[in-house]
This record gives sequence, C-alpha cells and structure tokens, in this order.
Amino acid sequence: MLQGMEDAKKLFHILVADIGGTNANFGIIDLMQGEYKLLEYYKQPSQEIVNFSKTLQDLIEKIAAERHIRFSVIVIGVAGFLCGKQHSIKPTNLPFTLNKSDLMRVTGVSEIFIINDFISVACGYHLVENTFSINQIPIKQHGQKAFIGAGTGLGQSYAVWSNTFKEYIPMASEGGHTDFAPRDSFDHELVSFIQEKEIMTLPISWENVLSGKGLRYIYEFLGQNNRYRATEMSREIDQSGFKPDYISRYSEYDERCKQAFRYYLTYYARYAQQVALQAVACGGLYIAGGIAAKNKKMFQDNYFLIQFTNHTKHKTLLEKIPVFLIQDYQVSLYGGAYYYTLLSRGVL
Repeated sequence: MLQGMEDAKKLFHILVADIGGTNANFGIIDLMQGEYKLLEYYKQPSQEIVNFSKTLQDLIEKIAAERHIRFSVIVIGVAGFLCGKQHSIKPTNLPFTLNKSDLMRVTGVSEIFIINDFISVACGYHLVENTFSINQIPIKQHGQKAFIGAGTGLGQSYAVWSNTFKEYIPMASEGGHTDFAPRDSFDHELVSFIQEKEIMTLPISWENVLSGKGLRYIYEFLGQNNRYRATEMSREIDQSGFKPDYISRYSEYDERCKQAFRYYLTYYARYAQQVALQAVACGGLYIAGGIAAKNKKMFQDNYFLIQFTNHTKHKTLLEKIPVFLIQDYQVSLYGGAYYYTLLSRGVL
C-alpha cells in the first residue's frame, strides 16, 4: 500500500493541481474514510509561471506557514501527452516543463504523480454534485463512460468498468488532436481561414475549432464578410483581441456573437457524437471544461441534442446515451485525490 494510505482512518492532506492552458489551479484535499473535502483552493494564471518547481515550492511553504500543513502526496493533472511512467512533460500550450525528479527534490515530497488532466476528470466526476443532465436519459449500469471538455484546449478521456475491482478504470486520450472533418462549404472556408492564421498546411484538429481559440477564430471568420453591423459590444470585443470571454458574455445580445456560438455548439455536438460512438458511452457522456461550465444555457437549447443525434445509422443508439454537463470546475482537483485512492487500492 502506498505511503499515506497505510491508515485509512487517519486524516491526511493531499496537494492536488490542475494545470490548464489558462489557469493553474491548486487545492488541499482532506481525505478521511473515503470522504473528500476541498479545504482550500488557489489559482494562478498559467502563463505567469516560469519555473513550475519554484511555484510549487512557494505554495507549499505558504501553506505550511499559514495552515501548518505538510504533504506526503502530490497529484498534478496536466494538459498534455503522457505515456506510462513518464517523469517529465511539457504541458500543451504552455512554456514550462514539469520534471518529477526536480519536483521531488525541491518539495521534499517523495510521492508525486503527474497525470493527464482528463484522467482527473474521469476520476472525479462522481465526487461533485453540480452535474446537470442534458437529456434526462438513465445511465446503463457499468456502461462505458466518455469525458470531453473544451477550454484553452480540448480534453478527452474514457472510463470502463472492472468487475475485478468493482470500479471504473480511467483511460487517457488525445482525441482532441485528431483531424477536424469539414462537412460543407462553411467548414471548408473556416479550415482555410484557421490554416492561414496558424501558418499551417496540415489538416486542422478538433481543438482548433473547439477551444477558446477556436471560438475566437469562428467569430473572426464571421466578421470577414461584413454581414454584421458594428456595435459597442463588437468594438469592445475587437479591442480585447477577440477574447473568448467577451464573445461569450455577449452571446445573447450581439448577433455575430450569437452566430459564432451557434456554430461552436454545432461543432461541440458533432464532436460529442463522435466520442460517444467511439466509446459506446451508455454509461454517460460527460462534458466538462470552462466554456461549457460558464454557458449552461447553450446545452439547454434542444439544438445541441438535435445535432448530437443527427446520424444515419446510429440515431437510435445516440438517443439512448445519457449526456451530462459537469459544472463544478474543481472536478479535476477531486479527481486527482481519487486517482491516488485508486493507486492505493492497486486498481491502477
């Protein structure tokens, strides 16, 4: 059994982290008799981090001084590709590298685990309460599960039931980086626009359209044909550098923002359909990520489900797949702690 889990009844603290392209989130999780409590939460813009080891060391020293808590376990979820017992990773869309040996040396903590951020989501979904059922379909017991989420990037993972452990086993995926498949002239023109912006000749990925940057590209692309009159809102968006938060803020008031979100929702539904079919996710398709959590209304629109089930051969199957929206942004922090529980039980 892993150090720190030897006495299951002993209260101890795990430092968990979720390193995304926009924000680095940290939390102190109290774990006692299978209960998980987020004791404290810290956030820092990811782009401000130059040396992650130093950032983590400073946080640990701050917590020790203010709360008199020391850690024996740290679990870090990172947006990036991990394979096996990898000890070093450069997060997607970020300039710094995480090195496990360096982190252990700087922090003095011997049990440090670096995992994919959507493994954290697959581990933590059942520990948060703020989850909304989009289509009110019951979950098939022990059915396979899929998790997706757009934010700075596009995350994806799966979970399959183990009869041996009576537990879901999380599985990582980099499906968000698979090729985007354009269907019509609008899609093809958008692809060309993005390729020009990114200075690339290779096919674009789903992440190029289904992320914060993707929403910005759709909005910019729509503005090329001058169909939309300039408004105070559009001028504010232009001045911000087309920040996705501004586009989201005015999605119900500005026509161009509204149209950008409609295309964005179409792509979200198409990608959700693709993942749901790949996983045969009768145990549920769970949508996480900052953009979805902040825009619950767009999933309450029946348009999403119409697009999600729009399929020639498998419409009936798609209509039976439960779809959920995870609104608790701390799901990855809880998931990091639960990942350690799975390790301690020998599940992973």
